[in-house]
Amino acid sequence: MNGMRKIKRLAVPPYGFAQGLEVGARHFLAQCGEFWKFEPGEIIVNEGEHHSSLFMVIDGKLTQRRQGDDGTVVEFRPIKRGRSFGEVNLFHPVGARATIVAATSGELWRIDRTQIDAVMDHDPQIARKLMTWLCTQLARRLRRADDRYIATKSEYNHLSDLMEDAETSDEEPASDEDNPLIEDESAET
Repeated sequence: MNGMRKIKRLAVPPYGFAQGLEVGARHFLAQCGEFWKFEPGEIIVNEGEHHSSLFMVIDGKLTQRRQGDDGTVVEFRPIKRGRSFGEVNLFHPVGARATIVAATSGELWRIDRTQIDAVMDHDPQIARKLMTWLCTQLARRLRRADDRYIATKSEYNHLSDLMEDAETSDEEPASDEDNPLIEDESAET
């Protein structure tokens, strides 16, 4: 994974989806997934790269950026300790939607779809907790995307109305009577 070093940990820390899991369950998850150490500037995932993994930041901070159609790069909010990424690719393994780069040194935990399937077969309770957490994360992201879409659509509609109003106000009046700036010559005494 792009220069990162694989490391050993006994348990997944008790935050993110592992919050509330017993130590034994977190030990089991540590054995199912993999821990990686990263350094600043290391690329964790490249935009467009195909993968089917879920990642959770154990320590450190990652940035996420995406290249727009016009070539500009848009940076999204950082991914910090306890946060995850890759949820969509876990279930729909197509090209990654963003490049994930290490902003600081740190560690992450990674589990892929085949490893999650093994968790489901071995311990359905842990799998249910993980899947419930994943569904909650995806639902929150979907709601935020819907809210942003509605806000953007409302703003677009408002701007369209303003532009339409501006266009109609530039039209010439239908008659001189409608134009208050033209004085009536017959009013002279």
